[in-house]
Amino acid sequence: MAAEFVADRITVLDPLAADEACGRLPELNARRDVGAMAATLSALLPSGPVLSALSHDECLAAMRDLGMFLGSMIRHGLDPLEAVPHAEPILVELGRRTDMIPRDTIHHYSEMNPTGARQRTYTADPQEADAIESVRIAMRRFGPATGLAERLAGTEPDRPEFAVLLGELAEELGAFVTSMKLAHERLTPEFFFDELLPYFDEVTVAGEPYLGPTAAHIPLFVLDTLVWESDHGSAELAEHRLWALSYTMPRWRLLRERWLAVPSLVTRVHAALRDPAAGTTVHDSAVALTAVLRALVVFRGKHVAYARKGSRAEHIVLLQDIIDQTRAMAGLVRVPASAVRD
Repeated sequence: MAAEFVADRITVLDPLAADEACGRLPELNARRDVGAMAATLSALLPSGPVLSALSHDECLAAMRDLGMFLGSMIRHGLDPLEAVPHAEPILVELGRRTDMIPRDTIHHYSEMNPTGARQRTYTADPQEADAIESVRIAMRRFGPATGLAERLAGTEPDRPEFAVLLGELAEELGAFVTSMKLAHERLTPEFFFDELLPYFDEVTVAGEPYLGPTAAHIPLFVLDTLVWESDHGSAELAEHRLWALSYTMPRWRLLRERWLAVPSLVTRVHAALRDPAAGTTVHDSAVALTAVLRALVVFRGKHVAYARKGSRAEHIVLLQDIIDQTRAMAGLVRVPASAVRD
């Protein structure tokens, strides 16, 4: 799969001529002016002919901009689709055209969000820009990471390139650690949990509730699928993944479906290590896979540490369970101390 950061095509788009309206949104939120938000949302809605003429990328940009008003209104206690009911069929159509949920997601809010003066934010607090950038840092490396994973899916642990690809994957995953470090350094828990998070509250569209662009929907679990989860994950975790999967991009959903059907990298390396003929190449693959697993644990460990600041007990339990399962995988690919290296 190409490593192109395709969101760059979308950040430049403004199909609803929403730049000015989105620029005023932080002020409307500061005043809690839901009436003005509803009027602006209604004015931004494309007519039938305009909607039909939008390209796929323009549909994504349109959902990004409409979504900013959905989240703003729900944050201040006004159901946006009760206030502007004619927005609902347009959201449904935008979701259908993009093969995504009929609401904005973390992808719209982060990598599809323009930078600089055109950046869409709910507030004027610079911490929000840091929050967006922390996710953007990770998502810019997610495409390259999945490209490496696709090559790994077709390579065996007894090939030298297997360890090399794993080493490169571990480096890409370092961006996720960097993103959490930025969050720890620049986002106070009070701002993130008390001010920003309520903008992501559920909005019901066509009878179904949908969360807004929460970072919990970053699709790192797609990589978990190939690395270890396809044949080692718990039933409870699989149920959660199925829910989170609906909030991500179609190409990542397809990858997860494909990787669920193949043995994980952990299973393949574990089997190779048990072969009496396993030598240096397999051992190198095991060490490199351990580094990937460690990167996943470090990222989620930092995530847990931040989540504890907001006392999000249910989220913490889930993250800790994933960490524990990932650590157990490292035990399966540990090179025996008695192994003789070539």
